[in-house]
Amino acid sequence: MPRKKARYRAALEVTTEWLRGPERPLDLPEGVPATIEVGIGSGHWLVARAKAEPHRLFVGLELKEERAYQATRDAIAAGVSNMRFMVGEASRLDPCIPAARFDELAILFPDPWPKKTDSKRRLAWAPRLRGFGRWLRPGAIGLFRTDNRRLWEYALKTVPAAGYVITSSTDDAPRGDVVTRYESRFRAEGIPIHEIRFTWPGSDAAAPLVPVADEDVRWSARVLPTKP
Repeated sequence: MPRKKARYRAALEVTTEWLRGPERPLDLPEGVPATIEVGIGSGHWLVARAKAEPHRLFVGLELKEERAYQATRDAIAAGVSNMRFMVGEASRLDPCIPAARFDELAILFPDPWPKKTDSKRRLAWAPRLRGFGRWLRPGAIGLFRTDNRRLWEYALKTVPAAGYVITSSTDDAPRGDVVTRYESRFRAEGIPIHEIRFTWPGSDAAAPLVPVADEDVRWSARVLPTKP
């Protein structure tokens, strides 16, 4: 009996019109606004946005095959056609993502990876954030949201260290028109949502990458559930 991961991978390969990767690089028509989300979970936010904004393209990166499969299935059920999915590590997918093509970047409720030894796994790690800048047009906007206050405080340092310009931040963000299932769960529990909005000035204008110390702290005493 095939392993669960292999089954999802095989199912994804059937949906070739939705899936992009090293064997099939991402190709997006010029002149169409585009959003890229890193770590889509089940893709609820991205699918809802794609359905509400049919004239914008949406690309979702996800490490786990089962989550990407669920997002693809939901996108097909929603009848949207302006979406693409990529499965794997962002560093492996980077060569097949066009440079300076996206005008919006979203990082929503990433795993906090609180230990110092895991700092390079964080999507808010400064060198990783700087790498995402290659995909963005000058002036592109970014959105970072988390329920973890320590991760938010860390990102307040790493976002500008990576060359972005913070335009606003709050430790109690209002509910938007579209939210992830993860955010809905936390709001129902009365947990505040921490947010950072930022812009990318362009690789030539971006400030040099600034080292940020990775503290080895317990960012949250409670056990965080897996992002749905």
